[in-house]
Amino acid sequence: MKIIKIPTSREKYFLQYLALLYPIHKLRDKEMEVLSQLMLYNDKYKNLDDDVRNKILFNADTKMRIRQKLKMSDGSFNNNMVALRKKGIIKDNILSKAWNIFLDDQPMDLVFKFIIHKEDENVTDNT
Repeated sequence: MKIIKIPTSREKYFLQYLALLYPIHKLRDKEMEVLSQLMLYNDKYKNLDDDVRNKILFNADTKMRIRQKLKMSDGSFNNNMVALRKKGIIKDNILSKAWNIFLDDQPMDLVFKFIIHKEDENVTDNT
């Protein structure tokens, strides 16, 4: 097994996580930036009840903070939110369970398991 250690911070982690998963989700850069900030706030309020956390996550103040952090216009931010909704990542102002990742102070492992097919088999390229 090959282990690659990636020094990071809570602030950077979610964007790095999304970047590593790009071949699977294929989100655009700005969509990943917005989603990473939503994931960061979701983690920040992880100890709150789901309903309360979702209200905070999608309230106007949180969205304004994300726009300011990303130096993004209202229009650009809203377009990226619409794109995340169309892709099923956000539904009814709830972050999809697949993107509910909560950090603790322990190292986080992300494991990729490559399954190598024989060259003579027909393998569909999902990239």
